[in-house]
Amino acid sequence: MGPARLAHRNEQSNTQLILKKPIAEPPDVPSGLGLLRALTEHIPDAAVFVLDHSFRYVLAGGSGLIDVGMKTSDFEGKHLADVVPNELLSQYLADYTAIFAGGTFVREHSVGSTMYVTSGGLIKGINGRPDMAIAISYSIANIQQRSAKR
Repeated sequence: MGPARLAHRNEQSNTQLILKKPIAEPPDVPSGLGLLRALTEHIPDAAVFVLDHSFRYVLAGGSGLIDVGMKTSDFEGKHLADVVPNELLSQYLADYTAIFAGGTFVREHSVGSTMYVTSGGLIKGINGRPDMAIAISYSIANIQQRSAKR
């Protein structure tokens, strides 16, 4: 029956399930950033970015990143100012500052000739872990093409 043992009792039409042990994660299921990275790799046409409070990229990935000729190592471990062009830096800093203050953002922008919509929000830290900001970018053209096929 796995890591959790359940006791079943039926008394006068009352059914009770009693949890004897906590359910543990199977060893092959990723958690934390591993889970987020696994999800990132399976979101079609998207690039996902996770930043910490010091505006360092903790995670970057997704097929949308690869589609514009970038890779994870172009971002991860680097400060926002090391990656974002100077003319966009103040806007990006304002967006991520808003996230850490409890807000969100949605912005259209271009990378080369491709238009994207990016939305950002907060990943609340649990078990003493710090909050992180997440931004997900989608190609507007790819979204429109997928909608037209339906």
